[in-house]
Amino acid sequence: MPGTPGVTHESCFVGIDLTRDPQVDLASITQRCGAPLGLVPVGGPIVETLAAGQPMHEYGVDVEAGACYRIFAVGGRGVEDLDTGLKDPAGAWVSKDILDDAFPILNPNGPFCVKQGGRHKLLVSVAKGSGSYAVQLLKVSR
Repeated sequence: MPGTPGVTHESCFVGIDLTRDPQVDLASITQRCGAPLGLVPVGGPIVETLAAGQPMHEYGVDVEAGACYRIFAVGGRGVEDLDTGLKDPAGAWVSKDILDDAFPILNPNGPFCVKQGGRHKLLVSVAKGSGSYAVQLLKVSR
């Protein structure tokens, strides 16, 4: 896997100055935590708005069995707790955010691997606040 000396999955996002502009911040995070660690985008970033109490947003994403992924998401000004996760076709959680923050990274310690390929659901919700967010799925390149 490609690497940049001193950059790890656990530390790549440390020291990034968040502007609270979701598109700018997501680009900064994926620049540091993406290609240098062997990750490639699966589609483009998704940018939407959402408020606490509204139904979560669901996006269909196709994943490969045995492949490993990370999800990066950033909430904009006004979003205090942004949550994201991935469910398999049967509705079981593959990975989900459990922290109270506006910039979930799944998994925080590195990629998660999927057992079952096919159409999965990328879920985004706001537990506290309201505003825009950006989210992107990245895959470990082989």
